[in-house]
Amino acid sequence: MAKKGTFLENHSILRTLLYMLLITVGVIFLTYVFLRLYGRTGREYQIPDMRGMTIKEAKRACDASIRFVVTDSVYTEGDKGGHILMQDPRPGSLIKNGRKVFITISAFTPKDAHMPDLTDVTCKQAVSQLSSMGFAVGRIKMVQSQFRNVVLEATCKGKVVQPGTVLPGGSVIDLTVGRDPERPYGVVPFVLGKSPERARRDIKAGTFNIGIEHFENVTNKAKAVVVRQKPAYTGVAQNMMGSTVELWYSDNSKIDVDKIVDEYKVDPNDIIDPEQLIISTMEDDYKQTSTKVVREVLTDGPSHSSSHDSDDDW
Repeated sequence: MAKKGTFLENHSILRTLLYMLLITVGVIFLTYVFLRLYGRTGREYQIPDMRGMTIKEAKRACDASIRFVVTDSVYTEGDKGGHILMQDPRPGSLIKNGRKVFITISAFTPKDAHMPDLTDVTCKQAVSQLSSMGFAVGRIKMVQSQFRNVVLEATCKGKVVQPGTVLPGGSVIDLTVGRDPERPYGVVPFVLGKSPERARRDIKAGTFNIGIEHFENVTNKAKAVVVRQKPAYTGVAQNMMGSTVELWYSDNSKIDVDKIVDEYKVDPNDIIDPEQLIISTMEDDYKQTSTKVVREVLTDGPSHSSSHDSDDDW
């Protein structure tokens, strides 16, 4: 008499299908585990502060595999070039593998640029325009004039520069600005929490000059921020236009923006907002527009949209 087998032994087709199903599930599971471990899918990493680093150094400093997209290069005197000046996303942001990081680097050589026409332009507009074109703004010289806060003359190395003149990028442009003898005072801009470059620009845009700058215990000027200014911000027009503002810097400072705003009761009208900057890449144009919200001005500026794309990847 034949011995009865189990259900699966008696149904070879079902047994084969079951084995195939188990093998398929096993392969899918092992593939999923492998991709999670190898590609770190879904894991987020904190992006470090890469300002002052080269792109190679930044790649070594990042735990995640990211692509760098250079959106702009700015010539900085004393910098050999190739160092990261700005990054987006900002330091401390969480990113995933393969994410693009948009950076501005220091240029190796200055680019030639045409001197803009600053006729009947305010000091704030002139500083913004010169800075966006790659020029450095030098001294702000105030002279008595009925045209208050208007640029009367622009010079380079002591010589008057006419509109359209081709100058090397990074050339220092001094501005002569009108000061009404009946209203010679202005509001010192609020620059706490800002980088050296931005603080200098905003102070000059406010018709003031840079005094002594203190960098005690600062190891990386690219990461330095203003922690004290003298005269301090008051919101009152009580300082002579053209006078100097002394600055103290610290690196890696954790500044509580909300606390500063509440403490100083900053009037948004006293914040020097950068004008609209047009940043060009090899194929695409990116536009970075400022906001008048005080908390945005105190930080590194608004972030780029993650939808940017460019062929200038690293």
